Parts: sequence; C-alpha cells; structure tokens
Amino acid sequence: MNCVKFLASKNPCLEEIAKIVPASCKHTLVDELRGGMQPPDTYIVGIVEDAYPRIVWEGKVKKRMTLREVLLDGSKGLQLDVFGYGTHADTIHDYIQEGKSNGTIWMAFAKTRLVKYRGPVQNGWCELSLRAGNRVAADAEVWIVAKPETVSLNAALPSSSKSKTQTAASCHAGPSGRNKRKQPEHFTVVCHCNSSRKVTVCAVVKEILKTPEPTKFGTFHLMMAVFDPSCCVDMPIRDDLPIHVFFNDTSIRDLPGGVSIGDILLLRNISLEPYKDKIHGTVYDPKQIIKFSSDPEVPIEAITLKPRYEIPVPHTRPDEVREKVISLRDWWGVQKDMLMPATNTNADGAELLSSCDDTPDLQIKEILEVMAFTLCCQ
Repeated sequence: MNCVKFLASKNPCLEEIAKIVPASCKHTLVDELRGGMQPPDTYIVGIVEDAYPRIVWEGKVKKRMTLREVLLDGSKGLQLDVFGYGTHADTIHDYIQEGKSNGTIWMAFAKTRLVKYRGPVQNGWCELSLRAGNRVAADAEVWIVAKPETVSLNAALPSSSKSKTQTAASCHAGPSGRNKRKQPEHFTVVCHCNSSRKVTVCAVVKEILKTPEPTKFGTFHLMMAVFDPSCCVDMPIRDDLPIHVFFNDTSIRDLPGGVSIGDILLLRNISLEPYKDKIHGTVYDPKQIIKFSSDPEVPIEAITLKPRYEIPVPHTRPDEVREKVISLRDWWGVQKDMLMPATNTNADGAELLSSCDDTPDLQIKEILEVMAFTLCCQ
C-alpha cells in the first residue's frame, strides 16, 4: 500500500484535500482528540511551514516537519509538530526537501499516533504532535496537495518513468550534468543568524569547543565556534556562532582530515535554535559541510563527505563559493595575527623558549607593574 499520496493543485485548499482523502473520513481538529491512535475515520490538515533534514537517529530514519493546522473554516490554527518514520519519512522526503514553505504545500494525516508535544512550552503550539510510520503508526496515511513546482514530482513517478526522466535530464545537461547552471548560493552572515530558521553560512573556525565525542547512541558529536567579518564590527550582535555536528552514521567519527582553527567551512541548511540565551547551529548530516583551507598558497579545493561535489574551474563562470572563500582567506590572514600571535623564533626558525631558571617565582597577584614578561604555568 502506498502510504503517501500526492495531488498536484494550483490552489491547495480544503476542497482539494477532500478530493484525495477517503469520503468516509471527516476533517477533525487536533484539540478535539486525545493521545493515542487517531480515530480511523478522521483526518487532520496542516500547511507545511518548515521541513527538517531526514536523519537516522537510534537506527531509525525520521523526518520532522512543522505545520500550521488548518481549521474547519479554512483559517490557520496552532503550530503542529509532525514526525514521519521509516518508509513514511523516506517518501515524504522525496516530495518535500528541507527548508521553509511559502504556504503552498498542504498535508492531511489519518491513522497517526498522537503524543504529547515535547518542545518548548509556549503558546501557539498544539498540545499533541503526530507520528506516522514504523511500529508507532505503521498504517498511517499521508496525503500531500501542493503546487507542482514546490515539490519533487519524480517521487510521484513509477521507477521506469524516473529512469527515463533522469536519463533525459543527463543528456540535456551534458556529461555528468556539469554544464547545467547550479542555483546561486545565498549566504547568511553569522550576526544575521536568527532562531527558527535554516541558513547557509560560510565562515572561519574560531575555536574547537569539543572534539568528536561518542554519544550514548554510539554516534559522535563535534562542537565548534565559527565567525566572520560581521562578528568583528563595533558592538556586534554576537562574537561567534556555536555549531554542533552530529555524525548519525556510526562509521563516521569526524570530518575528512579533521577540523582546525582557521579552516573555512561552508555549512549548508543548518538549523538554528536558541540555547541558554544564545543561538546555536546544528548539522545533522556531515555531508552539509564543505571544508576549505585558509592558506592562500593552497589551491581552493573542497574537502567533504558529499559525493561528486565540485566547484567550478576558475574563470569559467561566476561562482559564489570560490569568491566567498577568497574573501575569507584575505580576512583571516589579518585576523589570525590578533587571535593567534606568532611564536618568537630565531634565525633558524627554532622557537625561543625563555628560561625561567633566573627569574623569581611570583604569583599573578604579585605582578603589580605594567611590563612585558614570560609567564610559566602548568
């Protein structure tokens, strides 16, 4: 049985939803139901506001979405948290990629499981959230009504049709599709990263806050802080942006070659959430990260887990990523001297370590004069 069905419509609305759901079902509001399995003769309607990346968590594939519930008169109600699991998650993701929707994707749900909403306690959210798929609600049915241009229509095609469509697209684009013009990158500067948004950021690693450490689920978690020129103006909104990277594949423990202070990272579609009065960014799929060296003598080459990623050859066409990397290289070349003072060296390049044998032992509180000195500590 196809657990997710799709209807293309130029004007998604309740009338269009009624065309695709069984006639025996009636439109019901979440607040009229109790926790547990949704009554089989009801369906719930919502408009997609935000779709999150599909991830693997504790061995389960899941896809999260935030919807705005549609009331019986067609007006908008409270926000609704929805999770799809297993085949439901995969199929929904085929239609709806991560990112925000402009109100053109409507969804209806039947036979789901309703559980208490576990997000931040605040007004504007339904008390219950929906779960569809796997053992929690294996028979759940999902219907998507949307404008054709807002979803991936390949998901609605039979396998044979998909192959023909993909083959035709490859032939049109040339070998490996390399002549096809990609969509331009739209970067958000660090100080414009706000909560409840997904953004693409290109910035420099300022600090490694946590090297990859195992989680209780057997996967690894890396934490670092990134910054860019917007963080170095007078009275910046923030000094940096903490970034969490979760390696949900247990075979991956770190980014290729690791990550160091000064590396330039392109972070695509990162989720922003407030935590302890500070905005944090989260990456659930390390393929969203492309790393570049900040050394101006090193060719601009992408280091990433994402297969077949490439940046254009110089001068073939404008490329926002290359231009951004060059700009950050120039900026970091000046900035690093302030953050990471050079070590004194002799003529042979060897580090000069001042001997502490002939200097008196002092505690920090005993240093009263303004002077230059060498501090020895453990």
